[in-house]
Amino acid sequence: MQDATPGERMEKAVREYFKGEKTGGFVLLAWALMATLAAWFLHGQFVGNLFQGIVPPLVALALVQLAVGAAVCFLTDSRRRRLLSQLAGAGQSWFPAEVERMERVLANFEKVKTAEQLLLLLGFGFLLGGVFFGAGDYMAGTGVGLCIQSAFSLVFDLFASLRANLYRHELKMYGRD
Repeated sequence: MQDATPGERMEKAVREYFKGEKTGGFVLLAWALMATLAAWFLHGQFVGNLFQGIVPPLVALALVQLAVGAAVCFLTDSRRRRLLSQLAGAGQSWFPAEVERMERVLANFEKVKTAEQLLLLLGFGFLLGGVFFGAGDYMAGTGVGLCIQSAFSLVFDLFASLRANLYRHELKMYGRD
């Protein structure tokens, strides 16, 4: 898109970023649903502390993922429409606020990724404690559930953070033009 005007490039960047956000929201909703169904299946079909221990972290983190995924899905279209109308009508006056918003989003991603890494380590610790240090199968199962959910969340947020960084870069390039 070398021959495009700065406004056309920015419009494309806004559309692509928010399309990715909405897709990510649906992926998060689908994962939360699958985790909940897996927890229900494990709870109903398997006896034993290992399998029962997996259920609480699957459900707890699925509820968080469900809330975040739903919020992203429902808010994305209105944000995209608002930004595109501002881009069409206000020239560059809207973009400093959007750059600032993206800086906050990226700072929040860092906090969330740190929390997810800590949950992953906690899950690994529970797993080790349950398997090697006599804390029991339930503890090991809880560790497995935490590891599964936090690993997915971490990978998901790494991609979302990358997408946000690319969008912020486009915003800054638009500000230079």
